[in-house]
Amino acid sequence: QTEPLVPTSPRKTSAPTSPRESSAPTSPRESIEKDSEVTSTQIFGAPIEVAVDRGTPESRESRIPLLMMKAEPIIREHAGDEGIFRLSGGHDKIQYWKRQFDLGEDPNLQEEVDIHVITGLLKLYLRELPEYLLTAKLAPNFEAVKRIDNPHVQAMYIKSLVEQLPEVNYCALYWLLSLLWDIIANKETNFMGVENLALIFSPTLKCSVNVIQILLQDFEVIFGMAE
Repeated sequence: QTEPLVPTSPRKTSAPTSPRESSAPTSPRESIEKDSEVTSTQIFGAPIEVAVDRGTPESRESRIPLLMMKAEPIIREHAGDEGIFRLSGGHDKIQYWKRQFDLGEDPNLQEEVDIHVITGLLKLYLRELPEYLLTAKLAPNFEAVKRIDNPHVQAMYIKSLVEQLPEVNYCALYWLLSLLWDIIANKETNFMGVENLALIFSPTLKCSVNVIQILLQDFEVIFGMAE
């Protein structure tokens, strides 16, 4: 089986914004200016194409956000860990790393010793995307797959929709599914098969369990690696 390529992305560094020192009320104009300072580097809650553009040259070339590039090799190293993506990491640690990325840093996730913090950070990033990874336009079409009974027709139908995704959404989806395939390949030790991962990523990606199951089960067909 051919291992999918994984997009990667480096990141620019910018100085953190300091908290407001005055307790005086903030005018609407000041609020807008302060918001623009914060959002000039943040990736959490930003459109995925913006997050890609705020990455490093390497991650921009791969067309995925820096966080995805940084998390990927670490998660693959722990693909056999029991409960990966199911068990929760510490909230404070996840928020710490989120803050580093949102400040425009290029954090070294290798310093994090808890793999569940890194998987939790990735799930949080995906959950906070302002639009479905499958896009608002195509999401209802993906859900319509449940009206198709034939498994092969289901796969080809989903493939036709995936091919309509914007480039950055397509790359991110491919990256995520290829990573989850590594997790599934180690299900004898991590106890995380297709069904478990579909249940976990359904609320994260804001789509049905059925859609995620098809994306995982027919990954190679959908992305043109099998006939």
